[in-house]
Amino acid sequence: MTLVLSAADVERLLTPDVAIESADRAFRSLALGDADLAEKVLFEGGDGYATSLVYAARASAGAPVATKLVSVSPDNPERGLPLISATVLLTDPVTGLVQAMLDGTSLTTLRTAAASALSVRLLAGPESAVLAIIGSGVQARAHVHAIRHGRELVDTRIWSPDAAHREACAADLGGEARAVSSAAEAIAGADVIACCTHSAEPVLHGAKVPADYLRRQGFGGDNPWERWANATQDEDGTVRSGWFLKYSNRPARIPEQHSETPYITRRAMETGWGYLRR
Repeated sequence: MTLVLSAADVERLLTPDVAIESADRAFRSLALGDADLAEKVLFEGGDGYATSLVYAARASAGAPVATKLVSVSPDNPERGLPLISATVLLTDPVTGLVQAMLDGTSLTTLRTAAASALSVRLLAGPESAVLAIIGSGVQARAHVHAIRHGRELVDTRIWSPDAAHREACAADLGGEARAVSSAAEAIAGADVIACCTHSAEPVLHGAKVPADYLRRQGFGGDNPWERWANATQDEDGTVRSGWFLKYSNRPARIPEQHSETPYITRRAMETGWGYLRR
């Protein structure tokens, strides 16, 4: 007998705890080479037709195979239907029979937000309490709920181009969430930035984000990233650019948690492997 789980069932069972820990196990399995991930199958839409995709994966040999069928129809919101719809099938590894059919739309929403919340847990400092959300739709709401889990936020700024949408999103989220009038206002001083938008146009000017962050840490200049985060220093005090290979393996001029050089990337990878194998 095939188990069928509706969107309400998925949302009830896949709590933030379960979703984040599941994402942790999945990424760990993939990084260690235990998981199998098939090539994505894509059927392009266009001219009023939906784009369809098929994904398939398993956590390890002998584990159930999960197959996800996804469709994206840009005209669906005008029809009162979701932009993205999905169904997930779980297949028994021995008999090949379908064990379960899950609503994939709600599952995708929760899984995507859980992956972001996991990255915040692993990468953001424990004191990080100001969140900027670019977008005001389903993913914006899901990201705030997931990132709030296990972290006390003092300020969550919501921005999207439609004022009514961002105000409604902030009202739905409640608590510390508030709508702001621009993307620049949202990210100014934010500890974590989540871009929950499928905009085809740039929303943020990326170079400004690390520059503002470094200035708040006390590292100034016209380009603090170039001067501090991606630079090293000779014994005689001469500043050298991390762009040059002969200097790239040296520590940056600032504490490791603020730097971005091949040296710190390698250190992060070493730390990451230690985390994965624990």
